[in-house]
Amino acid sequence: MERLLNGLAKTYRRTKIKFERNEKLKIENPTKTFVAILTALVILLSVMMIPTMAFISGLSPAGASYVVLEGTAGSDSYSNMQYSYLVNTWATANGLYAAQLPSAAYYSAGKSLRVGLTEYGEMATPASAGIAYGANNHDWNLTESWASSNPAIPPQLEIQGWTFFLNYTRQGVMRAVEAWAMYSNTSVTEGARAAYSWYGQYNPGDVGATLTPGTLVPSGVEILYDSARLVIARTGTVIVDSFYNEDVAEVFVTINFYKDMKYAIVDYDVKILVEPKILDQINDFAFSNRYELDVAANLNPSNAAFVHYYHNANSTIYQYPVTGASSYDVLQA
Repeated sequence: MERLLNGLAKTYRRTKIKFERNEKLKIENPTKTFVAILTALVILLSVMMIPTMAFISGLSPAGASYVVLEGTAGSDSYSNMQYSYLVNTWATANGLYAAQLPSAAYYSAGKSLRVGLTEYGEMATPASAGIAYGANNHDWNLTESWASSNPAIPPQLEIQGWTFFLNYTRQGVMRAVEAWAMYSNTSVTEGARAAYSWYGQYNPGDVGATLTPGTLVPSGVEILYDSARLVIARTGTVIVDSFYNEDVAEVFVTINFYKDMKYAIVDYDVKILVEPKILDQINDFAFSNRYELDVAANLNPSNAAFVHYYHNANSTIYQYPVTGASSYDVLQA
């Protein structure tokens, strides 16, 4: 990069000298020189941008777009101590485990995550990538826990995604809508994507409920930002009520993935799309995540792992706007 910049600086100096000579000779044709400088800048910027685009994309057998975001800690220039020392110090101070050296392999800064995401917001993909930890593909394949390539866990058993429920009054009529995108349904791979609506005063199986199949309309996986150490990906899935042929809500899933660290922040946002002029009120609403966790299936074929769920483990600066809650839960596996 320094050579490119130095070369460009020399070109500029030579051009400036030539320009001055042309002025002395009263040659009024600076356009070509100016265009040449612009071209050099464009080429330089292109060279600088190429290495930052680093993610894998594809299309599933069911026609769903997906991406695989890979961590770069294994090839990054960070020292082990920049990450592992602080983690180990914290863990030792809290009595979580015996003291280890800053370069301990378990908390090595040379390992990071691999995350998969479909355009429906599911973190399981046909590339056998959902959530994994390691330094390279070998490690990630061994530790994959949502979309393992282990033949004992076929793709139709990979469950990872979200569920949605809304009961609302529309121009005096009570309606209910339920939708989900959970990748597979234990019998069909990519068979757990659906939406239904019915009259909200009934249960969906009651006579008079008029159960109507709806649709989910994804919009692909959008890469909002991608650099050497951070990538932000977002999906948006519209839930359509076919009874009225109208959009009811859109589910956004945004992943903030820090490639050289050991975590990714996943944001779920739901936007109600029913027109305010026909929406009388929202009677009930629910949104949740569903997943089956097969911890490091290729490394742990017996699935004999310890998993503990810490409810309200600690507080966070984020405050839920509806209830005011500011605590978070932790699942340790």
